[in-house]
Amino acid sequence: MKPLNSSLIILLTFLLYPLTVRAIEYETVVPPTSFVTSGINNAGPSGDDSSSLVNIGFNFPFNGTSYSQVYINSNGSLSFDTGDTDYSADPLATNSPLQWILPFWHDLNPSAPGSGSIKYGTTGTAPNRQFIAWWDRVYPYAWDYSYGQSICSFQVVLHEDGRIRFRYDPANVNCSGPSSRNNLTVGVQENTSTYKQHVYNQSIDLNKDIVYAPFKPSLTVTKTSTVISDPENGTTNPKRIPGAVLKYSISVANANGSHAANVNVADTLATGVTWNGNMTITSPFINNGAIKSLTDAVDSDEGSFNGTAIAVNCTFVTNDGPCIVEFQVTID
Repeated sequence: MKPLNSSLIILLTFLLYPLTVRAIEYETVVPPTSFVTSGINNAGPSGDDSSSLVNIGFNFPFNGTSYSQVYINSNGSLSFDTGDTDYSADPLATNSPLQWILPFWHDLNPSAPGSGSIKYGTTGTAPNRQFIAWWDRVYPYAWDYSYGQSICSFQVVLHEDGRIRFRYDPANVNCSGPSSRNNLTVGVQENTSTYKQHVYNQSIDLNKDIVYAPFKPSLTVTKTSTVISDPENGTTNPKRIPGAVLKYSISVANANGSHAANVNVADTLATGVTWNGNMTITSPFINNGAIKSLTDAVDSDEGSFNGTAIAVNCTFVTNDGPCIVEFQVTID
């Protein structure tokens, strides 16, 4: 007998923002990505409270306008209309209409003795180019530089499709929050009414990236079943007969570059089949992208099976690759 088609439920949870926030559609905190260092060697601003206007290398869409240039500001921000030398971080939209991208607005001083530098560069080919500004081991102002305290390393990435990514160096643990003298603001501001403030005067998780996107995730789900073996033919041209083993594969893909967070896959077994205990999950964000076998009834926070249904947490789904859940059943 053939098993009935099983039901499939995809549960997606992600932050929704007011309809007035049109350009910044989506923000999420995601697993970290490695710093890009090759080709990021153009000199940015080098003075305390300084700013440099530089070429992006492509037209970057932001707040309804395409920009070919951006100001890199020494105090941990990018801006489009004008440079910014303000060293005292404030909550967003409180005192400035700047079009701002702020991976780490703080009083930083690349001219301090022993400090690192600010660099930038453009990588990739159209339509997937990236502009990267890199604060490479830059000292905050008024710390004891002789002891190397609070060295700040972080990058902001402008993607050609409008995405913005902040990444941080977790080795610089003293740079995760405000100092005793100065505040910290992280976020994106398009104008005084459209902005997303990630933190103000609080620490951030250096072990995660922050991604902003002008579009929401676009998920597609594909489910297939394949006969692995049967009692009469083995694995040679097996048929869907009693005793045959079937493998179900559920693939969840994201067509957009924004990250879908907390994506859960739930599936109920059809009548006439028996679970045989083989379930795996493959995702770029689980087990370093390798196939992971879920062998227990509850395997950490990633999967469970209660005798008639499965539930798997894909965690994140991006256009880096689909989340694939596979399991096997035997036809009764």
